[in-house]
Amino acid sequence: MVSGDTSYVLPAGLADYYHHPHIRYVPLCDVEPRMVALAQSTHRTMPELDQFAKITTAILQHVDGRGDDSRR
Repeated sequence: MVSGDTSYVLPAGLADYYHHPHIRYVPLCDVEPRMVALAQSTHRTMPELDQFAKITTAILQHVDGRGDDSRR
């Protein structure tokens, strides 16, 4: 998604559901499907982000049927 001088990387499905005349979605063609990255500052602790990462990892492992944490 690009808005003015700002850009965001969002899941591809959002472009199908959220439309706005002043927002443009641009696909990232050379990014593998389902590739997600979560960045966190080492100088700022965020328990909510840690919890989100744990829940997301568990969901992805369940969907893939994998018991390891090779996605991290």
